[in-house]
Amino acid sequence: MHASHFIWIANLGDSSIRQMTVHVGFHDDGMTGVAAISPDAAVLAFSVSMSKLACCLVDNYISQGDRLVIVDLEKRKQIGEIYPPAKEKPLGFAIDHHDKQTVLLVDWGDGWQRREFINP
Repeated sequence: MHASHFIWIANLGDSSIRQMTVHVGFHDDGMTGVAAISPDAAVLAFSVSMSKLACCLVDNYISQGDRLVIVDLEKRKQIGEIYPPAKEKPLGFAIDHHDKQTVLLVDWGDGWQRREFINP
């Protein structure tokens, strides 16, 4: 089962506002509000907190860290996601986009790692 959240994309140049639906998993708590946008404003990365139900306890969730979701704002579609290596939250992340390639830098606590995505 999936829940839906929305990203609102505002273009101040032409005074337009568009909505993008982002599907998150059943046990995802939702978007954390932490995000990075590429310098050309074409790609966005944001974190989604994850949790799971604790054994034998009702309404008691255990954090599973934050995953990062990468979306193409122009095409309004998801182009990738990265799960934490060990139930971690990212200490920091940055994103760049050029020539249909997206580069994400993320630090899970053990130094910066580079991930590349090709925008179709």
